[in-house]
Amino acid sequence: MASPEHTSSQPVVSSSAVAGGARSTSPSEQAQGTGIEPSASATVSASARGTKRRLTSSVWDEFIKDDVKHQAQCMYCKKWLSAGSKGGTTHLKTCDAKCAPVGLKQQKLKLTENVDGSVNFGNNDGVFDAALARKELALMICVHEYPLSIVEHALFRKFCKTLQPLFKMVCRNTIGKDILEMHAAQKELMVRFAYVPCPHNGEVICQALYECLVDWHLEGKVSTITLDNCTSNDKAVEELTDKLNTTSVMLNGKYLHMRCCAHVLNLIVKDGMNVLEKGIGRVRDSVAYWSATPKRHERFEKMAKTLNIAYSRRLNLDCKTRWNSTYIMLDIALQYIPIFEKLNKREKLFAKENCCPTDEDWNFARELCDRLKVFFDITVLFSGTKYVTANLFFPKISAIRLSIRKWYTSDDPLIKKMSEEMKTKFEKYWKDVHGLMAVATVLDPRYKLHMLQALFGSLYGYEYANREVERIRNLMVDLFEEYRPVEDGGCASNHGSTAASTVGTDEALQIFSAYMSSQLVVSASRVQTELDLYLEEPNIPMTTELDIIGWWKFGGIKYPTLQRMAHDILPISVTTVASESAFSTSGRVLSAHRGSLAPNMAEALMCIQAWSRANMLGDCNSSLYDDFQYVLADEEEPMDEDVSILTEE
Repeated sequence: MASPEHTSSQPVVSSSAVAGGARSTSPSEQAQGTGIEPSASATVSASARGTKRRLTSSVWDEFIKDDVKHQAQCMYCKKWLSAGSKGGTTHLKTCDAKCAPVGLKQQKLKLTENVDGSVNFGNNDGVFDAALARKELALMICVHEYPLSIVEHALFRKFCKTLQPLFKMVCRNTIGKDILEMHAAQKELMVRFAYVPCPHNGEVICQALYECLVDWHLEGKVSTITLDNCTSNDKAVEELTDKLNTTSVMLNGKYLHMRCCAHVLNLIVKDGMNVLEKGIGRVRDSVAYWSATPKRHERFEKMAKTLNIAYSRRLNLDCKTRWNSTYIMLDIALQYIPIFEKLNKREKLFAKENCCPTDEDWNFARELCDRLKVFFDITVLFSGTKYVTANLFFPKISAIRLSIRKWYTSDDPLIKKMSEEMKTKFEKYWKDVHGLMAVATVLDPRYKLHMLQALFGSLYGYEYANREVERIRNLMVDLFEEYRPVEDGGCASNHGSTAASTVGTDEALQIFSAYMSSQLVVSASRVQTELDLYLEEPNIPMTTELDIIGWWKFGGIKYPTLQRMAHDILPISVTTVASESAFSTSGRVLSAHRGSLAPNMAEALMCIQAWSRANMLGDCNSSLYDDFQYVLADEEEPMDEDVSILTEE
């Protein structure tokens, strides 16, 4: 109810939206909208006021004025402030700035800087961290390959100042130091990207690789080293075998060298492509003609629209020394055959060049593209980094060999000749399957020995298959003996995850251990029995969704020795394509804008970029850190990150 001294009918002072943003509904508006009379203390009789000067300031829209008391009540905090004619409106604006919302369900942020440089938001929704902002800026420069001088560009500085006025932009030298510090911190988790001085012969490569392994305390934890088919790499592996402790590597280093599958595939296809250069010459010339200038490409794209053909993939001229680019060129060109034929009729200059493919050329290109697709898909599969590829090696390579045998029956003499060349190269490298890759196939619970028996039998006959399967089985027995814990009578294995517990120092236990070692070992040993159980157990159903690492982690608990073997063998990389992709960025990293980078800065930029794209950047709280610490768990020597033992120019 209204108070007795304010019972007359009063006009209501309503609030309105302030220019520049939608304001929340004022209390007086809410009262009117619901039919409830506003408080009488907030309204005053017009007759009591008399004739007053018009209130021109917009701040009055946020207050309810009482001319009798000469006060005004804030619509948001409900405080009463003086509103005399000589009091001014500064104090009212101050109250309005603190209380009035910016928009619907929003409030103005109050920024307060802490002693440590971080900035708190008044609504406690977040904290601005200058150190974190600098770290993200350094990461942006590495990932997107921006020049270090971007931090000194005037408009970039202005842009950052607009986003956060409290962020203090650093200079080029400072951001460079931040990048080096990020790289040094992550080197606790990652293997380095090292500079190798010339000449790149076997001795130099071996020395650089060995020093890197020693620097990271990994010289006793190496299973295999994947390298391409270069003579200097073969020599490097031979010398590295002599440097490493043979008791710490698998089977005394017999299977240390793993040849890069992608490079071998490349050699096979290149030998076959040498025969086919003439058959695809017209297709290559046509693609080169229409992709030579922007004007020609514009006419080609316009013709695609005229013929109502979706131009989703741009014409791409191949590099003659890269067969995968030839496959991509043919795959794209085959989608636009009607466009080439139509332009051959309309464009006199193109017709004069006499390079438009004939129907025979297109048929040959289509047949060749179908064959190259097999190699292309398998190369992409082997180049994966987020899934295991060792168990896929033997089935996919056998699929290539089966395809080459089918191509030999082709009626086209060029295709038949290509098949002969590919077969010769294939037999040179893969007649004898890399032993550990065959073991990886057996460790796949979907395949086991049945995959080897079936594919070897189909390719070379079942007599040869029986010999090969027996060879692989004997190899697995040898690996069992090496991975078996010491207390079970096996050899002490120092590599991988096979750190075995040793017999205690108690003299009685030592005597008992010596006695047991002198006893004859029966044929049905634990190791042999474990292998038999695994091989005799039915294969799990074929499915592409199998997580083989997860299966061995949980399903392989009943095979502890096999589980340790799978831990070391399945992660073996069958190709170096993933690591070599880092080298392909050197032309961009060492561009005209970055021509004076020091070797350590170039290494930091390339490493951080690669780690970020692979989602491998972490901290001491990440699972990645725990994984690496597990690998290095038995190493007590601290790593000296300040000294590089590799020579730098």
